[in-house]
Amino acid sequence: MLRRSEPGRQCFLPGLCLIATALFPLTLHAAESSPFAACALNKAISGKLSLKGKTWTYERRLATLTLHDAKGNPTACLSYVSYTADRSPSRPVTFFFNGGPGSSGLFLQLGSFGPLRVPAEASRLAEDAHYNAATNPMTLLDASDLVFVDPVGTGFSHPLRDNKNADFWGVDQDAAASADFVAAYLDSARKWNVPLYLFGESYGTTRISVTSRVLAERGIFLNGLIFMSTVLNYGERLPGMDMTTLSYLPTYAAIAWFHRKSGYQNLNLNALISQAESFAATTYMQALWQGKNLDLTTERAVTGELARYTGLSIETIRAHALRPDVNTFRSELLKSDALITGRYDARATAPMSYLAPDAPDFDPSNENVRTPLTTVWNKQLGQDFGYDGERPYVIYDNTTSSVWDWRHKAKGRSRLLETAVTGGDLAETMARNPGMRVIFLNGLYDLAAPFSLTAYDIRHLNLPISQIQEISFCRYPAGHMMYFDNHALKITSQDLHKFYDNKKPCYYK
Repeated sequence: MLRRSEPGRQCFLPGLCLIATALFPLTLHAAESSPFAACALNKAISGKLSLKGKTWTYERRLATLTLHDAKGNPTACLSYVSYTADRSPSRPVTFFFNGGPGSSGLFLQLGSFGPLRVPAEASRLAEDAHYNAATNPMTLLDASDLVFVDPVGTGFSHPLRDNKNADFWGVDQDAAASADFVAAYLDSARKWNVPLYLFGESYGTTRISVTSRVLAERGIFLNGLIFMSTVLNYGERLPGMDMTTLSYLPTYAAIAWFHRKSGYQNLNLNALISQAESFAATTYMQALWQGKNLDLTTERAVTGELARYTGLSIETIRAHALRPDVNTFRSELLKSDALITGRYDARATAPMSYLAPDAPDFDPSNENVRTPLTTVWNKQLGQDFGYDGERPYVIYDNTTSSVWDWRHKAKGRSRLLETAVTGGDLAETMARNPGMRVIFLNGLYDLAAPFSLTAYDIRHLNLPISQIQEISFCRYPAGHMMYFDNHALKITSQDLHKFYDNKKPCYYK
């Protein structure tokens, strides 16, 4: 299937080499006659599943589409996996985008709402090393066709002609390519006059914020946007910005409560979160506002409360000037147990490294799901799609983010913003298309995208309050990739089915 070694390079552990090749591919040169040179990969298989008493026959397609510039010249070849069922001409289509940047569509495709799913759990590693995909009763296939997209540099997607990855690796460049893909797919599938949805996770939420605006400017209106584990404003994460610090407190409190390290263990989780949000918006904010002018009495009181909410020691909180960062929290919360927590799902734990006890060097919640998906997908490429391994499928490129062009052209600004601040793009899309519905899905134990910061960003969209109140804001007892929690996936699927049915799935908060 995938090429496991090069001439002169030995592979003593084939299983590990297979995973490494998929994640960090070798540079392979395809022959001119290959489907990649012509962007002509197109392999389809059929499947069946039963949902709510109805049998659905669907087509699963692994394919590529060519993107073109304004002059009609080919610019990039994008791969995708689609699930289509029920040939009704009015059937909705949902386009799924993972995050990173640098992630393919695999995590969402085999982990979330497709009709096939690998039952991995972010909070723990499956004990059985033989992983398989199973029929997914939480799929959204009964509500919409599903298209999982691989951005340039991921999956089988690559530039064409003289273009390079760097030409697509940027906030605005990537959004333009994503909009091009949506249009190209609608054209190839003859699905122009159907309900359209975009689904983004993590950086994918940044991506669909801008992409939705680009599509609206091109006259392509969407019926809905689905945001999971949202990042709308990277500017809030710059050094010296206290809003992110404040917004992390309710997440820290929920995680400390889960691990039974909270000073408010007597409260139920919802009551604790509400109390932590209130403290962050009042006393904590006022203390951070004072900076070095904060008096000693107030500093002691606030430090004591932070210790109760976060489970961290008073000494640790003072050493970080009342602003404990994520790595500090992950390494300090369970230090007495010699454990670190996960970042994507802080319920996951791993032994602390004695070499670097203050800097977790990996995320157990990511490791718990990456290996099962990598294994199953590589197997499916050969067994299901008959793929011969000519070009490796890039599941995730962890170098992409460091070379990404984070600048963004925002409306009303003569100069590029130095980082992605995209709430304005979402607001403009909603203003242009007031009938478009929007839902945000958030995990309580997510240390990558804290739920309170999402709520803050929603409340500060430049829109009438009546339109903001129509946005659905949902919280689940899960992490960043909340679909890697079977219970959370079930209730998320129920909420999204309500969303597709134009019903209110959950409440704005």
